[in-house]
Amino acid sequence: MTHHGRSRRPPKGAFTLKRLLVRALGRETSPLGYGCAALTAAGSRRDAIRVLEAAFDAGIRHFDVARLYGQGVAEEILGEFLAGKRAEVTITSKFGLEPAPVVARVPFLPTVKRLLKLIPAIDRRVRRTVSSMTAAGSFDVESARRSLETSLRMLRTDYLDCWLLHEADADEANRPELVEFLLERQRAGQVRAFGLGSAFQRLGGDCSRFPGCFQVFQFENSVLGRERRRLGGVLGRALITHSALAPMPRALEHLGRSPGAVSRFNGEHGFDLRSPRDVAALMLAWAVRDNPEGVVLFGSGSPHHVRENVALLDDPRVTPAALWGFEALFTPEAEPNRSSPASP
Repeated sequence: MTHHGRSRRPPKGAFTLKRLLVRALGRETSPLGYGCAALTAAGSRRDAIRVLEAAFDAGIRHFDVARLYGQGVAEEILGEFLAGKRAEVTITSKFGLEPAPVVARVPFLPTVKRLLKLIPAIDRRVRRTVSSMTAAGSFDVESARRSLETSLRMLRTDYLDCWLLHEADADEANRPELVEFLLERQRAGQVRAFGLGSAFQRLGGDCSRFPGCFQVFQFENSVLGRERRRLGGVLGRALITHSALAPMPRALEHLGRSPGAVSRFNGEHGFDLRSPRDVAALMLAWAVRDNPEGVVLFGSGSPHHVRENVALLDDPRVTPAALWGFEALFTPEAEPNRSSPASP
């Protein structure tokens, strides 16, 4: 459980774009990270381990988790998988949103979840109930201390590369006693870097609203929303973005309304933008290019989809010119119907 020792780089050939440095962490990691939010949706514990194995074998070296994910189970599964691999990876976890206590005590939780999926109506009702029971906004020092101790124990490590306030806003993050606690844990070596993991709207458009010691900010970013470009105060901060593929239905709908532009793009760059896989390749590669000194997260409960997402970055058709042309398809000027812009 020590963080000493030399970290090995991901295998050569895993990514052809570039290795990226998260400066705040002081070490190199992969440009793609695996997000564990849906890890327990893989099915059994063994299935979840297979997903993590696929990510690691494909070259993923950054793993993102939180106390909330899997109602407290995701950290435990990730910790089990990373035994013996800790020096090779970077880990982000989060605090502030806690699993519902009654759910955390349910035995054989993955099995229960798998059975619920057989009855979608009941599954949806249970999910809504569990979501309403989640303790939100626990950003006092004692809650943070307990959360950190639990995360370290579940992850079988003595430090986190990055620790984020989960869905906090500026008022919650600027509490002097909390900031001092975070700095104290950093000096003690339990946390290498800390910051915020919140929806873009909660950031208020400017990272300078948060203390300068908040080194990492995590939020959604896609070719449709381009949130990173709308965020101020990012100089000197490390950025972790996610949800690059979330607006896929909107992207496909938009491209379907621009047949002429799509045909020209396909002819110039060898893609077929009628193919969701080709669109996904470009959306994910765009997100990596748009965050050149950070990490882009993706998640999947399927080993096949994990390997496929990583392989998208090795597609030789993904050139700077193709990415620029792809982005141009989603500018307001490219939208056939001016009253319905592509970006929110």
